[in-house]
Amino acid sequence: MTGPPWPVFVLSLPGCEARRARLLAALTAQGVGFEVVLGVDGRKGLPPEHEAEVDRPGTLRAMGRAMSDAEYACALSHQRIYALIAERGLPGAIVLEDDAIPLPGFAAFLAAGAQEGCDLTLFDYDGARVMIGSRRRPLPGIETWELATGTTLATGYAVSRRGAAYLRQAGLPVRRVADWPCDITRIGARVVHPRLIGHPPGDAAGSAIQPSRAPLLAARRRAARDPARFADPAYWRGRLRRFCSFWLVRKRGG
Repeated sequence: MTGPPWPVFVLSLPGCEARRARLLAALTAQGVGFEVVLGVDGRKGLPPEHEAEVDRPGTLRAMGRAMSDAEYACALSHQRIYALIAERGLPGAIVLEDDAIPLPGFAAFLAAGAQEGCDLTLFDYDGARVMIGSRRRPLPGIETWELATGTTLATGYAVSRRGAAYLRQAGLPVRRVADWPCDITRIGARVVHPRLIGHPPGDAAGSAIQPSRAPLLAARRRAARDPARFADPAYWRGRLRRFCSFWLVRKRGG
């Protein structure tokens, strides 16, 4: 480890002590210190004081669908972590949602400070298309790869101070879900293989957020057929990155 340790923040909600108990017990057993950070509770609607931090019309344009108040609250909760990193002058932090399941190698990865030198490291993710030749081996049996295209899931990740500032600038006011509010490949986001964080299948932990991604996928398909895409530099950047990449994991569990 080359600098100050990155704290582990467990993101949870008031009254969810039982929900996060399994994670806290697992971290304690592995000798990993943590701090519970209570996020924005949107289970009964978005608190009025947070309404100025969201852009509902912008969400329709960006996502192709409306977001629930719980989804807005989740995104704002992650934004609270990014602000906390800046306020405390931290080099970065490990962020775990309260249904995260630490897998073998997680504690060793943190002890080695293997997340340092990267602005965003994903311990859990869905599909992962990665750049050819980007593999690093920070520990025996553990690799990290640079993402070529976006992915989803914010169950567990490490974010540097610079990465947090990028996500905060791009993510406010909130127009997109927490995973992710912007193009994370722009900051060299990496995925860890095999995953070091899991979460219960089928949302068995009773998440307050159950977003449907079908409208967003439909919007992406419409954009993919729009001739105007050829005038967008981001389109050609994406095509080039796809050409120089391959599927490391096609879907969760792969």
